[in-house]
Amino acid sequence: MTIKKPKKTEKKTPSHKKKAGDAPGTGRVPDRDFQEIFDNAGIASVVIGLDLSIVHANSKFVEISGYALSDLEGKMRWTDFVVPEDLEKLGIYHTGLTKPGGWAPVQYSLTFTGRGGNKRDISIVTSLVPSTRNVVISLVDITARKKFETMLRINEERYRTLVSTISTGVFRTTCDHPGRFVWANPAFLAIFGIKSLGELLKCHMAELYTVPSDRDRIIADLRKDGFAKNSLIRARKIDSTPLVVSLTSQVKKNAEGAIEWIDGTVEDITDLVQAKSQFWELMAAATSYGIITTDKEGVITAFNAGAEGMLGYQSDELTGRVTPLVILTETEIAARTRKLADELGRSVIGFEIFSVQALTSGSDDREWTCIKKDGTSLSVSMNVTPLKDTGGSVVGYLFVIQEITAKKRVEESFRVASLQMSGVIYNLPDATFAIDREGKVIAWNRAIEELTGVKAMEILGQGNYAYAVPFYGNRRPMLVDLVFSEDRKIEGWDYTGIERSRNSLSAETSSMKPQGRTLIMRGVAAPIYDKAGEIAGVIESLLDVTTTRRREHAIRDTLSRYQAILDYTGAATAIIEQDSTISYINPEFEKITGYVKEEVEDRKKWMDFVIPEDVDRMRLYQGRVAQMNSPSTGEFRFIRWDGQVRNGYVTLALIPDMKKFVFSILDITDKIQAEDACLRANKKLNFFNAITRHEILNHLTVLKGNLELTLAHGTDEATRVTLEKELAASNAIQAQIMFTRDYQDIGLQPPEWQDVGMAIHRGCAGLRLGEVRVEADIQGVGIFADKLLERVFFHLVDNGVRYGEKITRIRFSCNESFEELLITCEDDGVGIPPGAKEKIFNHLFFRNVGLDMYLSREILSLTGITIRETGTFGKGALFEIRVPKGAYRFTGSH
Repeated sequence: MTIKKPKKTEKKTPSHKKKAGDAPGTGRVPDRDFQEIFDNAGIASVVIGLDLSIVHANSKFVEISGYALSDLEGKMRWTDFVVPEDLEKLGIYHTGLTKPGGWAPVQYSLTFTGRGGNKRDISIVTSLVPSTRNVVISLVDITARKKFETMLRINEERYRTLVSTISTGVFRTTCDHPGRFVWANPAFLAIFGIKSLGELLKCHMAELYTVPSDRDRIIADLRKDGFAKNSLIRARKIDSTPLVVSLTSQVKKNAEGAIEWIDGTVEDITDLVQAKSQFWELMAAATSYGIITTDKEGVITAFNAGAEGMLGYQSDELTGRVTPLVILTETEIAARTRKLADELGRSVIGFEIFSVQALTSGSDDREWTCIKKDGTSLSVSMNVTPLKDTGGSVVGYLFVIQEITAKKRVEESFRVASLQMSGVIYNLPDATFAIDREGKVIAWNRAIEELTGVKAMEILGQGNYAYAVPFYGNRRPMLVDLVFSEDRKIEGWDYTGIERSRNSLSAETSSMKPQGRTLIMRGVAAPIYDKAGEIAGVIESLLDVTTTRRREHAIRDTLSRYQAILDYTGAATAIIEQDSTISYINPEFEKITGYVKEEVEDRKKWMDFVIPEDVDRMRLYQGRVAQMNSPSTGEFRFIRWDGQVRNGYVTLALIPDMKKFVFSILDITDKIQAEDACLRANKKLNFFNAITRHEILNHLTVLKGNLELTLAHGTDEATRVTLEKELAASNAIQAQIMFTRDYQDIGLQPPEWQDVGMAIHRGCAGLRLGEVRVEADIQGVGIFADKLLERVFFHLVDNGVRYGEKITRIRFSCNESFEELLITCEDDGVGIPPGAKEKIFNHLFFRNVGLDMYLSREILSLTGITIRETGTFGKGALFEIRVPKGAYRFTGSH
């Protein structure tokens, strides 16, 4: 919001056009109107003084700052909301703006930080308040725009550098022989060892081909089809070093259809070709694993020596003839086919029992029973993965087969010990393994495979502490080896937090580094017994507690820092655990309760300090705070060590991520006693006032009676006028005294929730309405107001009936909008003149109704409710009663 400076030559406003309340001779908007415009502006705004202190802030600024208005005005500085990097700029611009003859930009941006450290980019507009050195600052959040601009800049930079940084070589040449270079990116230069673009322009494309016929073939394809894709080319660097590249190119033709140039990409696949060569060498050398490759239809294309030795077939007996289904049992093939069909909801045919899972998950790893050439069976673990070309298309499948007959025998032994590898252990969510009495691994579940990167097939059956290597990098005892050891020995192997429960052992260590990650692990180990009750082995489960321990450490650090603060805070403060036990109290808590730390901490529950009558209410209070996760306040009575009952004002809040509560008490006993004493004094004064008022009214009655008798007997004209004035004065005195009787209790009793419809009904009950109809279309709406609320509605209706002149109807209604409740009282009388809309609330003005409306406004203001008149003169009066959020509620349909 920018406030413009007033011009030196001020245009005069005719007196008949000035608004009521304008400062005489100024012709400008009154301060209260400026205040209302400022407070209700749709943009966050703040007024700061010369020393950068906050003079005034509107509701939008309160919202983005995160502070209450009472915390901002006169207490905080504008610099409290600006990041350190922008303070120097802010100081220069502020000095330039406020210094006579100085200069500063009207609009600039900086980083704003609100409560809790939340930062946002803002654009601010500054302007001096006329006739002051205060500055109005308006703020616009441009965080989203900044992010968008940054993204645009980053994407633009990426686009500009894409061609120059891409690892694939990009080039352009002419189509003629030998092919002159027009341009190439840095990756192309690097692939062929060319130092610069200038050096490239001296070369020809034909020079880079090892076999000239390869270029002739590419040119022929381009002339025929317009493109050549993924062509394998034997090439050479500029220094004649041999290369193998994959070349993709296409032609660019002119309007006449003639080829202008050739655009292409080159990828160095020398390492890939060498890797394929090494793969086939590995196929031949890998004799402990069976390796089989197939085409995408499943026909075997390679069958290594390991597979030959394992299954008894020669490569040429199966290669190009059959699929791997030939080496499996018909029973297992049928079972797998049925299972997949049920899962997919369709029929599964032949080789699909391998390919479906491999294509979906990237691999298919399961156990099978193979039939060797001689008819004997063999237990194997078979891993199937798809083979893809450089374009990502599947061209075949790779089968890696490992014999697990020995592992099966171990599992059978383990089954006798009442534990199945493929059942409970393998599917446990925690990393779990087991060893037999000889220390050999007999179980290694899926979770521990993921934790260590070691597959079960690689470690099952191994002993000599092989299971420790993935965790520690060397062979050493783990918790499974220490189940029956003394605690001192266990601690010697870097375990802490040792706990025992029956025959299980639990401990923690921070020495493990699975896959290079330093983790804090908690292990639980227990012996396994066979049917005879003998120990068959030991099982251990591991749980990663790194995050939990770090969070606990951070919480302890936080509590330590805040404890130092709480020790010196003025409020009695305690920290309450989840079970309501008090774990900490500060010195102020000791002072107001009379207990010392040793008597309270970890010994007493906070309900021990609450009197029995308030216990149920405070338990509900604690439950509501825990459920809503927001602090709450209230009053209760607490008990000191000597049995004295005191009044307290409590604040209870949940500490984030800790499931603990912070409990603060202010002793308000003296305040309550002072309020009670004041209430008793007021009651005595009211009693005295009632007696005095009664005596005065008695004497007034005698006085009025004598004046009326004298008038009735007849007198001369001068005496009659004097007597009538005396009688009018007596009536006025009597009305004022009766008024004090009606309103002597205003604010004496605390406000309470009142039904609006019922209050209107009670207020109109004793009125003489004549032909006037009162409508109250309000049901189930309650407001928090003084007990004299019904008198407000009484005066609204009474004044309308008496002064509305042509009035026939008075209507009450209400609406909720903009987080407030609007109650309206509208009539069809003559209304209120424009110049008197505010003055009717002045007790010295307007048809003797000012006192009624003045006290009506006072009654409402006790709970923050406002009233004003906004009707159109000649069409009727319209009173608007605005009830703030929190001071109204709905108890039924509305």
